[in-house]
Amino acid sequence: MREKTLEGSRAFVERVPFDQVTGAIHFMDDLDLYYPDFYQDKDKETAYRRYFQDMAENLHTHSFVDVLAHIDYVARYAPYDNPELDYGSFRQEIDEVLKTVIETNTVLELNTRRLGDSLALKELVPIYARYKELGGRFITLGSDAHKHEDIGAHFGAAREMAAALGLTVVTFCERQMDICK
Repeated sequence: MREKTLEGSRAFVERVPFDQVTGAIHFMDDLDLYYPDFYQDKDKETAYRRYFQDMAENLHTHSFVDVLAHIDYVARYAPYDNPELDYGSFRQEIDEVLKTVIETNTVLELNTRRLGDSLALKELVPIYARYKELGGRFITLGSDAHKHEDIGAHFGAAREMAAALGLTVVTFCERQMDICK
């Protein structure tokens, strides 16, 4: 989700019969968050706060998005000594994202790519618990697999986490949400 691609993305979504439209933040200031350039001259607090603020703003403008993908994407590639998310440190910004997800009827993805890492799991649970506390009900699962052997990785752990938090796992067909059995 980027302001400069908003209208092109909207037109594309209107033209193509997708089952699900997923939005994510991968670029800020025209820099890919995958590369260290974005983080240069920014401490973790500044970079992460901007990431979440940008995410909340873009959820409002990208009303055609069904799912917000990997809320923790920034923690994957940030070059800090401890890149992990700490909900307590970014509570206000994360809460704004979660409230916006709920307000815009967007489904929050539980991305399983990092669920094999116990620290990542520990940091994600409070975010999804807060989502539920704020009134969030639905999540979808995504493995964000870049290799075929990673497709569906950690879905069992994700389903257990969802059940423990009282969240319902859903999928989409023709842009309509369906509860997974």
